[in-house]
Amino acid sequence: MPTGVASLTDRLLPHLFPTLSATAFTATVDRAVEIERPPPERRSNRATALAALGDLDRQNFFGSRARIRLAVVFTDGESVPFNLGELRSLLLRGRVALYFVHVWHPEDRVYGPRGERESYRPDRGSRDILERLAREVGGGVFGERELPAALA
Repeated sequence: MPTGVASLTDRLLPHLFPTLSATAFTATVDRAVEIERPPPERRSNRATALAALGDLDRQNFFGSRARIRLAVVFTDGESVPFNLGELRSLLLRGRVALYFVHVWHPEDRVYGPRGERESYRPDRGSRDILERLAREVGGGVFGERELPAALA
């Protein structure tokens, strides 16, 4: 199945459009995907905007003949507030199903460039947000230790 790669902060940035090349996919993940790449346009405690997933419909991430439109999103699930109804409408119109791999732990912390601990605290409700979104548009949510189930 052709597979592509994109990054998500407060916008969705394509790195690799769908391809059958395992070499291109691996090289892109190894070299292009990093935390806060692209950097968010504004600084706050939450940089991710899950609403940007609506661009999966609007920005031609899938070819017009794609029968299956599936996005697998690795995320902590923490987002600035968004309009669930609007995002649901875009994804349903584009026939895009979302599967999330929830990469999260209650002891996660963020450190600045000099090693100083920032004020970030993990959002315990983040999985609930992902589950609701997946229910609304089709898909599912898996924990980071549930990769075999996610692959199935």
